[in-house]
Amino acid sequence: MGNNTSAPEQPVIEADCDHWCRTAATNSVKTSFMWTIENFLERLEAKNDPLFSSVFSVTGPDNKTTKWVLELHHKGFPDLEPEEDDEHVYVNLNSEDAITADAAVPFQIQATATFSIVDSSDKEQETFSKTYSAYTGAMGGYLIALDKLRNNSITLLTDRNLKILCKLEVFGHAEIYSGSKESFNKTKIIDECQKQVMNDFGNLFAEKNLADLEINCDGEVFNCHRNILSARSPVFFAMFQADMIENHSKKVHIRDVKKAVFSELLKFIYSGNVSSEDSLKEQARDILAAANKYQLDLLKNLCEAQLVSTLNASNCFDLLVLGDLHEAAKLKMAALDFVSINSSFLIETEVYKDFFRTQHSDLVFEVTISMGFKKDSCSSCASPNNNN
Repeated sequence: MGNNTSAPEQPVIEADCDHWCRTAATNSVKTSFMWTIENFLERLEAKNDPLFSSVFSVTGPDNKTTKWVLELHHKGFPDLEPEEDDEHVYVNLNSEDAITADAAVPFQIQATATFSIVDSSDKEQETFSKTYSAYTGAMGGYLIALDKLRNNSITLLTDRNLKILCKLEVFGHAEIYSGSKESFNKTKIIDECQKQVMNDFGNLFAEKNLADLEINCDGEVFNCHRNILSARSPVFFAMFQADMIENHSKKVHIRDVKKAVFSELLKFIYSGNVSSEDSLKEQARDILAAANKYQLDLLKNLCEAQLVSTLNASNCFDLLVLGDLHEAAKLKMAALDFVSINSSFLIETEVYKDFFRTQHSDLVFEVTISMGFKKDSCSSCASPNNNN
């Protein structure tokens, strides 16, 4: 039977280098095979007729099974020029897999073998070792001079039988580990992990697997998962924790959000993103309102960034009101700064006059203060008495 040696430990990453490679130590399997040839000195085979043992197999390493057979030339080896009166017993170990493999794709295997004659006292004599590779063919060599075997037949032959012991060790393929600092960047790996998690949740929503809640919004039914909604939105968490009808019926009706907007809301809850940039551009205001209602702060930030990028003279007051209404502090501040910086131009426009006619008295006051502060700052900068 073959015995596995201990598997190699995982290689240490060479952290001090930008790039690294390590060829790990291979594991191996050991086995032994005893071949007894009866009445050896009386064998009648000719020089070109070798003897073959039965085939024996080795399982491992890497769960691969290899087959082997011993070949014995007991009257010299025909392909070599023997010296006069100096014939030898020659032994070979052949891989059956290498013989039957496609020549274009050689059977890749590495092994070492030790051959010896076991004498009448069960001691190993006349031992030699060889290394085997499928690229170099069978391994073997002269085991003993035939004359020496005849002269030592009392000890080297057991009851006139020749016992050949083959100890074989088969090696697995060397594993090569390589990498670089960039490939082991922890931040990059964490980003990939987070992307995978959100992709998996996105697929869960898209395929409606294990859904336990129906949300009816604007005539469309969305199949959702209470645990995920609760984990992502404090509003849904409170809804499903309280003794409310929605928690018992497992049905929720949304009446103040458009279905297209709510779809984007769910997309963000499950995947951490909206369906597309175009969708965000077209529905940023409505998505901002829904994100504020369900306390999805990161989605609010995404909408605010989109809306701030569109600030101009015609929409600055609308976005100021929107930011104030939905507690979008970044949007409100950006709009207020825009109004303050461009006050000398805006004060003559219709949008400014329409804004002052609105009922947003607190915002009107904030804008007035902001414009006044800007005007004072500009006057201070232009004053000849300014020593700065």
